[in-house]
Amino acid sequence: RINKLCEETGLTIPDEDMDTNDPTTVAGRGFGISKWYELFTPRQLLALLTFTKWVKELGREVRKENCEEDLVKIISTYLSLSIDRMGEYLNTGSKWDIGQERNCSVFIRQAIPMVWDYSELNPFEVTVGSFPSMVRLILKDIKNLSEILNSSYVTRTSATELPYSDNFFDAIITDPPYYNN
Repeated sequence: RINKLCEETGLTIPDEDMDTNDPTTVAGRGFGISKWYELFTPRQLLALLTFTKWVKELGREVRKENCEEDLVKIISTYLSLSIDRMGEYLNTGSKWDIGQERNCSVFIRQAIPMVWDYSELNPFEVTVGSFPSMVRLILKDIKNLSEILNSSYVTRTSATELPYSDNFFDAIITDPPYYNN
């Protein structure tokens, strides 16, 4: 079914190689994972690809209604972001949070974990990680971001040698390396 869906839609399965020589990655730990698609079950891949198919189809339908191309791009982008976020929960690395009785994102830490008993959610159910909840989350993010009145600037530089005076910023956000740091 996955191959047929891919043929019909032009979608592709993420079959790029993972770094199996790096012992700090799930692929390099000897579990037999060497391609990105192996982080998903066939059912999970089918669900994610099916959602992607229908977002593409929605874009075509909106175009037929003579909507502005920018509106088509906005709708498709926001729905695609929802599918992307859903992929954080619909994979073989998601764990069950017994305290909150819900699925956890694969990114509960800075690395993709190897779990032996992953949890799987119904992508249509109104629960954390499902498509409806991810659409609501993206809409909430858009609303919150649209209410920011201050401008911001992004500078890519070393955090140890900022080209600004002391006490210039309210906050500095860094993305340090995690392994071999």
